[in-house]
Amino acid sequence: MHIPAGSEFKTVLGIVSTFGFALSCPRALADEPGGLSPVINPISKGIYDLHMVILWVCVATVIGVFGAMIYSIIRHRKSRGEAAANFHKNPTTEYIWAGIPFAILILMAIPATKTLLTLQDSRQADLSIKVTGYECKWKYDYLEENVGFFSAMPSGRDEMMEISDDNETEVLEVDNPVVVPTNQKIRFLLTSSDVPRLWWVPELDIKQEAVPGVISDHWAEIRKPGIYRGKRGRECARAQQAVPIVIIAKTKLEYKEWIGAKKTLSQETQQRATSGNSITP
Repeated sequence: MHIPAGSEFKTVLGIVSTFGFALSCPRALADEPGGLSPVINPISKGIYDLHMVILWVCVATVIGVFGAMIYSIIRHRKSRGEAAANFHKNPTTEYIWAGIPFAILILMAIPATKTLLTLQDSRQADLSIKVTGYECKWKYDYLEENVGFFSAMPSGRDEMMEISDDNETEVLEVDNPVVVPTNQKIRFLLTSSDVPRLWWVPELDIKQEAVPGVISDHWAEIRKPGIYRGKRGRECARAQQAVPIVIIAKTKLEYKEWIGAKKTLSQETQQRATSGNSITP
């Protein structure tokens, strides 16, 4: 069978174009707002590095397979008088084409397993925050500090909302944002009081389902101070769209000042509640 030069050129051009698109995706993903942010969170760096390792393994595999295929088509074509070889029931060939894919899978499984184990290892956390989902609000309990508060959208503040690309309303601010220290391992324990709710902070690579009666955990270590806003999931019901998430990462000194003020406010609130209950009519 004779293969026209134009067809060969189109095949090679298509493969090169595919490689170019594949190699441009990781950088675009890293630069995308809400995408992988290796500088902000070590979890992001682990996921990004794993993505790049798997990508290059796939690129090398595709180059090897398509390279051998294109070479065989061009070099051993019928127009040159080549005859097809018979590899039927050839043990050596079968061992090779079974062994190489197995080795590639093992090569990909080692870093993937290591990254997954790291993502699930929330032990030895410096701070533990219990996150409980309610209708249109979240409750945050700082377990080591004995401080807890609700976080919801301020009422009557239309400027706190914006319209997203899919014409849905997104929450920008809350009355009580979550404040965490930078360069500290933070463990988030998630649950819900009524229905499953999604706790999703794209910039921190946190996307965990809060399920009633179940406590799931996730961890993060924020290296860059700033404000990180959550995003609702497309699978959430309309009643859950207004559930806001805002996390503010501060330096250790600023965090200590904030948690001290929160403790003082909590003690004053408890004292007023106790005084009010002690008054008899």
